[in-house]
Amino acid sequence: MKLKRALAVFVVLGLAVLILGGCGKNEQPAADSAVTPVVVATAEKGRLTRGDVLTGKVAAKLDISLVPKVPGKIAEVLVDVGDRVKAGQVILRLDAPEAAAAVTLAESGLRTAEINYASAKVNYERGKLLLQQEAISQAEFENMYEKPYELAKEAYERTAPAQLAQARANYENTILTAPAAGVVTARTVDPGEMAMTGVPVVTIVDLDSVYVECGASEKQINRFKIGQEVMVKIAAVSAEPLRGKITHLSPVADPRTKAYNLKIELKNEKQLIKPGMFAEVDLGAEADEKVLVPRDAVLSREGKTIVFVVENGKAMMREVRTGASDGRRIAVESGLNPGDRVIVTGQDILVDGAPVTIAESDNAPGGDNK
Repeated sequence: MKLKRALAVFVVLGLAVLILGGCGKNEQPAADSAVTPVVVATAEKGRLTRGDVLTGKVAAKLDISLVPKVPGKIAEVLVDVGDRVKAGQVILRLDAPEAAAAVTLAESGLRTAEINYASAKVNYERGKLLLQQEAISQAEFENMYEKPYELAKEAYERTAPAQLAQARANYENTILTAPAAGVVTARTVDPGEMAMTGVPVVTIVDLDSVYVECGASEKQINRFKIGQEVMVKIAAVSAEPLRGKITHLSPVADPRTKAYNLKIELKNEKQLIKPGMFAEVDLGAEADEKVLVPRDAVLSREGKTIVFVVENGKAMMREVRTGASDGRRIAVESGLNPGDRVIVTGQDILVDGAPVTIAESDNAPGGDNK
């Protein structure tokens, strides 16, 4: 009986040792010999958003459709689509020989009026002398000298210049000029065709600066002011947000959309931004770029804030100092560099230096896009 009891105690103690030994192993992080599959994301420089994102579309700062002031046959079109034009540059001429002839005739009339006025003035001075010498009567002076002088003066100073100005205006109406500098984006006529008033023939757009037009809600509008800088994301142009400035802010809501319209001006020297492009206006973005990683990459161990970085097939623990977060990404103030591959899945069971294999890369914003 004593032998049986001793064997039973021995068996129980042995099982206890095995059970305790097994539990101890399960509580430890992955051993160095075990290769842990992980998901990584690349630390990238960027700006955090606080959620105030408005959507809008790009519009040209200047978009002018030119129409002739008078109808007529087109003599020449001096620009084509894609041409850059200066303010005052001639765009189109109508075939207008009558208008040109009227200018020539009016110029001749002004010269004639000048000659007549000079002659009438000489006669007027002679008449005043004769009147003083009582060689003529007052009535003769008025009829023969004074009235012809006044009529000649009126013709030279008023009538002839007005006729010339009218003739020149009529002629200038047959010439279409650019009211401002820009790029020709449309041309709808050719020489020989008829131009009609009210029908656009050429469109000029200024793309050196563009607007992003969007609408803000009644809860948002009072947070903004003219001159405020905001960040604008145009995916078709750049992965990086562009810096813009609010230049227009409607004091009343649009009766149709119930939104308050605002315009944000962007510089566009390279003219990569085109009217009609979709834009996201991040009105709450941080002004300065930070090193950003997914929020899940950051752990807390023994009072330290850490992340795991994959280096040469191993998970290397890094202590970091974190900053603001938008709930999805977190700014890392120190301890990481752009391009570091941080582990975002599988890091909970890792120890410093543990071997890992990359199962996949997170392609979400702030993730590894390689």
